[in-house]
Amino acid sequence: MTMRLTRIEIYGFGKWQNQHFEIDTPCLLVFGSNESGKSTLYHFIRAMLFGFPKKRDKIRDFTPAAGVLFGGRLTCRHAVHGELIIERVREKNNGKSVVYLGDQRIVGDDFLEQLLAPLTQTVFDQVFSFQQEQLGDVVHLNEEVLQRTLLSVGLTGTRRLEMAEADFFKQRQEIYKPAGRKPLLNQELSRLAELEAQISVKEAQIQDYQLLLERKAQHHQQLERLAEAADLLADELAQKEKQQQHWPLFQEYRAISRQLDTAVVYEAEREAVERLYRDWQYLQAEEQRLLHEQMQQTDLSQSGAFSFYLAHEAQFEQLAASVPHVEKLSLYQAHLEEQLQETAREMADLAARYQIDETADPTPLSVHDEQAIQHLSGEEERVSQRLAAIQREKETQLSDIAQLEQQLADTEKKLGKLPLPYPAVVLAGVLVIVLAAVGVLTAQLWLAAAAIVLAGVGFGSFLLGSGKRQLAAKEIYRTQLSQMDVLQDRHRVLEREQEECEREQQTQQQKKIQLAETFGFNQESSLRDWLIQLPGRTRMQQLLVKQQSLTNQLTANNQQLEQSRLAVSFAEKWIQIANLPILDAYGRVKSFVEEQQQLKQTKLAGTAEDHNREQLSRLARNKTEKEHDLSLVMKQAEIKRFEDIPAWLEEQQQLQDKQRRREELLLILDGLFDFQTSYEAAELAAQIAACHKKTARIREQVKQEQSAYHEVGYALRQIEQDGTLDELYQKKASQLDVTEELSRDWLSYRFAERLTQDVFQYLSDQQLPALLATAGSFFNTLTLSRYDKLLIDGQQLAVRDAQQRTFGIRQLSTGVQDQLYIAFRLAFVHLHHDHYPSPMIIDDGWLHFDEDRKKAFHSLLVQLSSRIQIICLSSDMAMKRLFEQSDGRILRLNEEEKE
Repeated sequence: MTMRLTRIEIYGFGKWQNQHFEIDTPCLLVFGSNESGKSTLYHFIRAMLFGFPKKRDKIRDFTPAAGVLFGGRLTCRHAVHGELIIERVREKNNGKSVVYLGDQRIVGDDFLEQLLAPLTQTVFDQVFSFQQEQLGDVVHLNEEVLQRTLLSVGLTGTRRLEMAEADFFKQRQEIYKPAGRKPLLNQELSRLAELEAQISVKEAQIQDYQLLLERKAQHHQQLERLAEAADLLADELAQKEKQQQHWPLFQEYRAISRQLDTAVVYEAEREAVERLYRDWQYLQAEEQRLLHEQMQQTDLSQSGAFSFYLAHEAQFEQLAASVPHVEKLSLYQAHLEEQLQETAREMADLAARYQIDETADPTPLSVHDEQAIQHLSGEEERVSQRLAAIQREKETQLSDIAQLEQQLADTEKKLGKLPLPYPAVVLAGVLVIVLAAVGVLTAQLWLAAAAIVLAGVGFGSFLLGSGKRQLAAKEIYRTQLSQMDVLQDRHRVLEREQEECEREQQTQQQKKIQLAETFGFNQESSLRDWLIQLPGRTRMQQLLVKQQSLTNQLTANNQQLEQSRLAVSFAEKWIQIANLPILDAYGRVKSFVEEQQQLKQTKLAGTAEDHNREQLSRLARNKTEKEHDLSLVMKQAEIKRFEDIPAWLEEQQQLQDKQRRREELLLILDGLFDFQTSYEAAELAAQIAACHKKTARIREQVKQEQSAYHEVGYALRQIEQDGTLDELYQKKASQLDVTEELSRDWLSYRFAERLTQDVFQYLSDQQLPALLATAGSFFNTLTLSRYDKLLIDGQQLAVRDAQQRTFGIRQLSTGVQDQLYIAFRLAFVHLHHDHYPSPMIIDDGWLHFDEDRKKAFHSLLVQLSSRIQIICLSSDMAMKRLFEQSDGRILRLNEEEKE
């Protein structure tokens, strides 16, 4: 983004106080003697752009005398922001800049930094400004220095990259080390290993779990293989359908190729025939004009039809010559109309078969779109089947729950009733009462004791029987409650799965609606119906393209026929051709021309000599010469008759048009067809049908595998209902998330580290050849073509002269070394000026140049100033003269001081 300095306004800076300088020019020479303030202007520009120098910078102190503001203004013209003013004063805003934009906005230091980016003070000092004392650095130039400087310019400093690379290495070491324990990822991997060990122990306790996992993996692998086969088949099908879609163009290409293979194109002969025939026609017209005058004088044109023929003789001859062309146009029109009718019939059949609106233009589907519909169709059927299975299982469960609820009610009733007494208890009760009564009445105590023992036995028997029945009933009740819990838990699981399936079904419906709106499908139809319609839609799109192409060709052909009809319309006055087909009209015109030509010859046979005889004789000789020349070219072009020339020219023009059309078709069909292979439309359609059948088989296999996969997954989920294993799986999943996140962080830092390393190598490898080539070109100019190339010889910079001799830098003279260094600095600026909004400032870098090389250097500066502003600081009178001779802008500091 270019930026040009236009005005310097100094409040106080070094020796300058309350001064302003106009510098709005591409190439400026600031001229003045020593101590005139040239270097002060350079440091002022540097301070305005990047800030005042600090004491630790070891730069000369430019603080002005007391009472004067330290700073000033720098006016610039920017490619985006227009004219803007950069103001910086040490005593204001802590020395930070204030930027005044052209739209009255005022912004600060951050905006200036963004405006100059990627230009920094370091890049400005290293590349866009240099002074006489830096010229000695050329002896230290080698491949490493040049690459480092390239990176410094291209990436605004390699130190930042080095620090970033070290930071990336440190960050990834904190995440993971191969043999470490403290890094986070090492700790998480240890925890993950422990969890996996626990899970392995737990899984080993479950029968058939491993077998189910293997079956699930097998189904998954089979699904992946089927997906790969489907992708390959989809690519093949897409290729075949593209071939079918472009079949009319391929047929056209083959037809044109057959015509061009059997025809001969005469390019040079066509131009000669066209030129000679045009000259002959001119002579023929002149002869006819003179003959017409002669006939008028001899009163030969008494017939009205004959007079009309003579008045339009040239037009009649052109019409007679155009009869073959009109015949071709008429035949071609009939052929196109027949093709359009066949296309319309096929479109109507497709519309009826696939229920497609033949008047609409269906949006073509890409391979990715078809795969998306196929995938969505499979998902739709899978979810529908799963919902149906869930509904069937829910109905079965609801029936089981209702039955179990009835059983629970019956059991609760049994538990609520008192148990009936056993017969032994009843008998024991009667005996106790009898014995007790007898013992009391007879005063025999042993009978009373026997009654007490018998009562105890009966009561114990009663309690024992009652307890057993209570325990059995409670055990049944608990079993029934447990079964009810299992059924209800499973019912809740099914409810959740049903909700998930319904949400998934809603998502699928939204996708289906989007696809229907995009491609014009019927939303009420199933996706399977959509898939059935795909071949028909593809063929319909092909037929629409073909119909449009045929319509365009028919329109163009009709336009030519209409032009031909307009061309013959003037003859309707004497020839009855109104409302006749165009071909019949031209036939009548041809007959009329033949009759009038015979009449003309008859009348001219008896005509006496006239005053135009000499002109007619000269025209006849010229015609004979043209006919002789034309006959020679006709022989080369294999034209048999003179009357065939118009048709031959038209044929050659058509052949050239067909050559251009074949080249266009070759570009369109390249990559779709192998032009060395024979193709047939029926074979291509059969291949597409076979691909569709294979695709249908693969879809069916995918459905079967998905069903088996889900069945195995369901069985696994049943086994995993054990809370302990399920909890371990959840912990493992959480641990995997943590591990994957840390792994991604580690890979990100590793990738960034590697990318930083690659950036160093890539940028240096890419930019160094361009730098050497550009610097070599500038060096060749500065040395007046004595040295023609710069090269790297053993990591060291070397130069080659016009005699192909190679020299090291230390072998060069001081002036040539200076020219080499300047060439490199100019090359850096030339290569990177588009990205850096900075002028180039040169302080007496040419003092060791002779007059001729100073002139070459000045010309190079003028050339570069068309792209970047260049400011030269010098007290060199020779350079001043060069600027004056080229009408260059010179800022004379001594004169400014006097003013």
